[in-house]
Amino acid sequence: MNIVYPADELVLGKARYANAVKKNSHILSSNIHSEESFRDLSFILTNKEGCYLHLATEPLSRYHGFFCYEKGRMIKSVEAIQLANAEHVDCYTNRLNTVERKRGNIVEGFFVPESHNSFVYELSRMNPFIVSFDFKDSYDNRQFGRFYEINQHGSFVIVKFTKKKSIQEDAIEGIDEYSFFVVIKSNSKFDIIDKWVRRDYVDDMKRNSSPYERYIYQGLMISGNLAVFSFGATLNRVMDEANFVFYNLKSLRRKEEKSLIFRLPQGIKANQDIIAYNASADSINSLLVRRDSISMFAGLPWFFQFWTRDELISCKALMILGLKSEAEEILKKYLHEFGIYGNLGNIHPNPDINSADAIGWLFVRLADYFSIFGDNSEFANNIKSKYLDRIKKAVDNFILYPTQQGMAVNGARETWMDTDYGGDNRSGFRIEIQALRLFIYKFMFRLTKDERYTQLESSLRKVVREIFWNNTILADGLNDWTVRPNLFISAYVYPELLSRAEWDVCFENALKELWLDFGGIASISKSSRLFTPYHTGENPKSYHRGDSWFWINNLSALVMNRINKKKFKNYILKIIESSEYEILFSGALGRHAEVSSASELRSEGCLMQAWSSALFVELAEEVFGGIK
Repeated sequence: MNIVYPADELVLGKARYANAVKKNSHILSSNIHSEESFRDLSFILTNKEGCYLHLATEPLSRYHGFFCYEKGRMIKSVEAIQLANAEHVDCYTNRLNTVERKRGNIVEGFFVPESHNSFVYELSRMNPFIVSFDFKDSYDNRQFGRFYEINQHGSFVIVKFTKKKSIQEDAIEGIDEYSFFVVIKSNSKFDIIDKWVRRDYVDDMKRNSSPYERYIYQGLMISGNLAVFSFGATLNRVMDEANFVFYNLKSLRRKEEKSLIFRLPQGIKANQDIIAYNASADSINSLLVRRDSISMFAGLPWFFQFWTRDELISCKALMILGLKSEAEEILKKYLHEFGIYGNLGNIHPNPDINSADAIGWLFVRLADYFSIFGDNSEFANNIKSKYLDRIKKAVDNFILYPTQQGMAVNGARETWMDTDYGGDNRSGFRIEIQALRLFIYKFMFRLTKDERYTQLESSLRKVVREIFWNNTILADGLNDWTVRPNLFISAYVYPELLSRAEWDVCFENALKELWLDFGGIASISKSSRLFTPYHTGENPKSYHRGDSWFWINNLSALVMNRINKKKFKNYILKIIESSEYEILFSGALGRHAEVSSASELRSEGCLMQAWSSALFVELAEEVFGGIK
């Protein structure tokens, strides 16, 4: 394997970090001569159809491994690949579609070819490596009834897994649930280990995500320098795929390299900015699931569902990146999903709760589409003709039902802050929901020229200003003056609510309550009794009551730039700096995480979150080249 490190390296911050740009692709080379320094780093590569490879320097989570998306199920197969007698990792090189990891004088390479349920493992020289397996549904932690068979067929190693019901965990014994295969095609010899090994998952313990330990199957020792791992339910198809990937590796790589070139914002010049932008663009593209239709995962490794608001919030970034048809598919999908009250659910296609803000975000993104591609584009004309009656009916129902006292009302956990802790569930009248309703009225007039919507907009704007605005700050809810970042969302979707001077005052006062020194926005005032400085994982205590959300950080910087970029320059630049650091050097390399603790900049929550990357793309599009 030819390992090339960039000659024109740019040292960022501490001397241990270096990165460079080559042909607009993301090349990141991080040199750290300490095993402990790399303990928390991982990488995520996808096939852009729902499958992904998530590995760290060692297996630290049950969400590490190779996962494939099969009919709405995320199935794990390979758990880890571990070099025998390996030295510690002292360098990662991230090329977006491939990741290289240097251990002493050996370089490991990982590649997930687009549209294939396979991954490739390469070494710079011959060396033994151990392959461990843990076939399971991603959320299924049952330990019993797991059976493996390993056989050789010509140049293939075939690993068959069968899951059976077990009376120790199920109500019945011995019935087969499912079987899957991993076929390994390599230039190597192998030995069967056939041993069960206990893993202690440190990352899961940190996240309060039980179980923290699990027995996995240590299956094989392979001695070589190239192996293709392919997954599926039909053996012959899996063998064919492994063979195809093995013999077409060069052409598959060349094809993907062409898809890594994204249009850069005008004015962007610094290497670090370009790399972070390209990495974010690739993340959004990589979270798209291109199957019978196009959808987008909310995040990996565990938000592998199609969350309505997440897809819609992320949709503008698709437009910016030129992924026009993908954006259209997502928008059309939700135009067909209005409920009887004109509402949208929280997850497609089987929601478990209403999403109070999703319909508003749908209209925001339709307006963005019109602005970017024109009111007379084919899709825009379809909206105004084919979909108009459907939209009008949905909005009329929406005005009738989730409305009280002329304002939009939502139930518990129906906003993006969808957790409940200490009685805090944000039911009632919430500021960003009012702003989204105002935008709906504004956009409906644009579509229909019906003055009724203008009257509704004017009336609601007056009420919201009277109830929520005290000339100092926007209330988060009716009679709830807790400072939260939802006022920044309101400014993003409906800036007409306040004058530019009023937003200036509002932001200034909000930042006193919410600003975090590392360059982020807390999800609740630091003086609130509910404020929690450290991320509490699956315990929701900190989730919307302290944790800093990267999508909110990027959105806040974006609206500060719109309102008064000179006054808020230092906040904007600090947020950009912290987001770029997190993308490039923390968590999953080149991916933007979900949240950070309020106490210090960390990569926490889901490590590859769609709306985090999407709002960074939007922020970069508007800011780079605009701040001197």
